[in-house]
Amino acid sequence: MTAIRVNMSYSVKLEDLGDEVSRLLDDALSSLETILTENNQIGCNPESTLGLQTLREVDTLRKRLADVDIALADISGIVASYIEYENTKIRGNTEQALDNEGVKKQFEDAQQELLNIMRNDENSTQR
Repeated sequence: MTAIRVNMSYSVKLEDLGDEVSRLLDDALSSLETILTENNQIGCNPESTLGLQTLREVDTLRKRLADVDIALADISGIVASYIEYENTKIRGNTEQALDNEGVKKQFEDAQQELLNIMRNDENSTQR
């Protein structure tokens, strides 16, 4: 019987994301260590290597490695999403700074125009 997988989601605080990813990674690495420990004898006996037992063990090993691969893909997706979030935040701050520069330039231009108007008024009043 094939194991059915479901996608699920849950939220964590942004400041806890690093710890959560570390936990997921530790779980995946622990699974790999367990797989290695439990399967380090596959194929060690040349007389029985080409038998049904080896076939079953290799099939089980492949399935367990696939589970770890799926967990690592999830971790990769989480980290990639976080990096994209950070990049978007940086781009937003940069755009905001550029917008602020634009507003600052407009303000300076308006100040200069006001000074010009005031000088013109002073010149016309003095005549």
